[in-house]
Amino acid sequence: MNRVDTWRFRWQLARTIGRRDLHVAIYDIRLYATLSATIAIAATLLRNDVESIQGNGFVILSNPLLIPLFGAAVVSSIYLAVASTTTVARERERGTLEVLFYGPVDAVAYLLGKVLAQMGVYALMVAVYLAALALYALIINFVFALNLLLAALLSVATTSAVVTVGILLSTLHRSVRSALLTLLAIALAFLGVQLGHDHVCSLTSGMARGDYNPLLLALQTLFTWLDRIFNSLSPLAYLKRGFDVLLRGSVAEYVLTMGLSLLYSAVAFGLAVWTLRRKGVR
Repeated sequence: MNRVDTWRFRWQLARTIGRRDLHVAIYDIRLYATLSATIAIAATLLRNDVESIQGNGFVILSNPLLIPLFGAAVVSSIYLAVASTTTVARERERGTLEVLFYGPVDAVAYLLGKVLAQMGVYALMVAVYLAALALYALIINFVFALNLLLAALLSVATTSAVVTVGILLSTLHRSVRSALLTLLAIALAFLGVQLGHDHVCSLTSGMARGDYNPLLLALQTLFTWLDRIFNSLSPLAYLKRGFDVLLRGSVAEYVLTMGLSLLYSAVAFGLAVWTLRRKGVR
C-alpha cells in the first residue's frame, strides 16, 4: 500500500471512530447541561449590559456579543479538556483500546478519530451559541457583527489545541483517575502562577523599582517569567489573545494567533501519537 492509500485508509478509520465517539457524546446529558449553563451565563452578561445602558442612559459598547462568546468558548474548552483527557485512558482501562489495535487501526487513525469527535462536539456547541447570541441580538437590538463569526472561527482553532493537549495527557495514563488528577494539577499550577503574578504586581504597584527589597524583586522576576511561559503553553491564553486582537481590529495578529493555535494542535497531536506508540495499548 503506497503512502496515499495508507492515509486514505487512515482517514476512513478515523471517520468511523469519530462518528462512534460523536454519537456517544451527543447522547451524554453532560453536554446539554453545559450548553444550558453557558447560554444562561451569556444571557446574564448581556442583561447586565442592557441594565448598564438603561441606568446610564448612553453607553458605548464595542462588540458586546464578544464577551459572552468568549465566556462560552472558555466553558466549552474546559468541558472538552475533561472529555478528551479521559477518552483514551478510559478505553485503555476497559481493554477497548487493545481490541481496536488487533485490527487495522494504528495510533494516527485512532487519535485522529478522537480529535474529529471532540471537534464535532465543539462545532455543535458553537453553532448553538451563535444561534442563541443571534436571538439575543435580535431581542435587545444589538448588532450581530462579522467579528463574532471570526471569533467563533478562532475559538475552533484554540479549542483544537485544548483537545489535542487533553488527548496527549490521556495517552500518558492507564486510568481515568490519574489522567484527571494530572489535568487538575496542571490547571491548579496555571491558576497559582496567575494569582501569584497578580499578587506580586499589586504589591509593587506604585513603587519605584529601586524601592523593592531583594525578595520582592526575586518574586517579581520569577512570576513574570512563569507567567510568560504558562501563557505560551496555555491554549486558553491563545483564545484570550485572539479575542483581544479582534477588539483592536488587527487582521495580521488575528491570522498569527490562528496559525499559532493550529501549530500548537499539530505538535500536541504528534506528541500524542508518539506517546501512544511508545506506551502501547495496555
